[in-house]
Amino acid sequence: SRYGNGLFLTAQNFRHFLFIEQKFEVCLANCVKVIREYEPDVSFRKEARLSVLGLTAFLYSRYGDVFDHTKTSVYQDMTQPLCNYFVASSHNTYLSTSQKEGVSSLGSFYRVLMKGSRYVEIDIYDGPKKSPIVRSYKFNGDALELTSLAKMIANTAFVASEYPLIVRIENHCSVQQQRKAAEIFHYYLKDSLVEKEADVRATNTLPSPDKLKRKVILVIKRLPLHCSAPAVVGTFVDGYVSEDDDTFEPIFTSKLEPGSSKLALRRRSTLSLDFKRPVMRNDSWTMSLSGWPESSRSRPQTPTSTSACKPSAPILTALELSQLASVLWLRTFSDLQMEEPSVSGHMWSFNNQFFSALESRKPGMLARHHQSTISRVFPTFSAHSDSSNFFPTEAWSCGAQCVALNWQTICTEMDLVTGMFNDNGGCGYVLKPRTLTHGISMPPNWWGVKPIEFTVTIISGSNLPDPFLCDFPTEVLDPFVMVSVHGANCDNTSWKTRPCRNSRESPKWGESRTFKIRFPGIAMIRFHVM
Repeated sequence: SRYGNGLFLTAQNFRHFLFIEQKFEVCLANCVKVIREYEPDVSFRKEARLSVLGLTAFLYSRYGDVFDHTKTSVYQDMTQPLCNYFVASSHNTYLSTSQKEGVSSLGSFYRVLMKGSRYVEIDIYDGPKKSPIVRSYKFNGDALELTSLAKMIANTAFVASEYPLIVRIENHCSVQQQRKAAEIFHYYLKDSLVEKEADVRATNTLPSPDKLKRKVILVIKRLPLHCSAPAVVGTFVDGYVSEDDDTFEPIFTSKLEPGSSKLALRRRSTLSLDFKRPVMRNDSWTMSLSGWPESSRSRPQTPTSTSACKPSAPILTALELSQLASVLWLRTFSDLQMEEPSVSGHMWSFNNQFFSALESRKPGMLARHHQSTISRVFPTFSAHSDSSNFFPTEAWSCGAQCVALNWQTICTEMDLVTGMFNDNGGCGYVLKPRTLTHGISMPPNWWGVKPIEFTVTIISGSNLPDPFLCDFPTEVLDPFVMVSVHGANCDNTSWKTRPCRNSRESPKWGESRTFKIRFPGIAMIRFHVM
């Protein structure tokens, strides 16, 4: 009634409504076109009038979507280094169920790629047919042939997005089967592989997503330069060598509160030995295969018991497989002071508990670290063996690029991933805010930043579905809306409307709430009708 006579809106009234309420500046001709598209009454359509039913249909159409449709195509600068982007990332991509069950599925991998993930993970082991298989590292569940997976990646890697696909390989194979794995990747991925050194070492700068369009980046622990024989590239944990970062977990000795948290770490260091000429560089040695006992050149079969899952010999990395890591190569981070020099090509791994401990103590240092190098943050097995997830916004707020979650799980955390990567055309790469790429305002100083105010009004709903656990479709409902803000720790908050009594068909709330946001660059708002 504010814009018309209470029964209908003329085209001019409708144009005024769009400008004032919806913030759309639309010409009169387009208003008439929209009326004719959404007005159900034939006589009103002829006279370019919009009834209440027509207006309701318009508000529930794509034009009433809260998402900005100008961002449904790639609009951000894609020529910056890879470290300047958040990357849609999947953890143990091949699993279709929990980490414990270890059920591997090509379908799971396919769905993740089609949803736009640009970072995926596989664990390769010795297969029974002298060809590597892909399966869970902790349990002997169903396995996939690496050949089938590589073929599927070749066919679907760039269907949802043409920007580079990062494939992280956890290597548990013997040297012979590593060579076979290298052959498989060469055969199926062919020209998509980034094989030549991308000047990362020379310039200490990562290439851009635009430069790597339709390219597959394989990430693996690589051998030192000029190494011509298989060598040990692993990590000691309690006297054992492991290729797997999940074996390293922090031991918390007190509650994690800023300034008072304590973290006990198991010592782990990268091994390198040269029997003829032992040389130590930056706490890492390299070792040629000559002189290594013949019986230790292949990794023994992985035991079926989880209590005996530690390997009894170091893992040797084949030169052919190592050479495929040309842009990014794996490094395991264990220094709280972060004093060791950073190389742009290094890809660091943190489980989410360890990252949270670092974030509570050194958030600014973490943010600066991610201005030049890439990190992967993954769910701790002990806390997320059921494939549950952790909130990714904490890691994003410190600049971590590859926050890998379990995409097979429907949860709030995955809603945030969907919200983040619907931006920029859903291409799987979202440019980080300038505060994180250039260090204009680093944590923990966000509390001193003047916040912006963001007001949300929950007006009404229509045709709400029956609740998932409702035993009787006619059961009386009292729906309400939970509104939550997720972002930097200083911005996290939530609010809920009053319940709308006995109203499922057309609940009306008419309630507003103003939120104060200090770091809008990664803040997301989630609406949950309950």
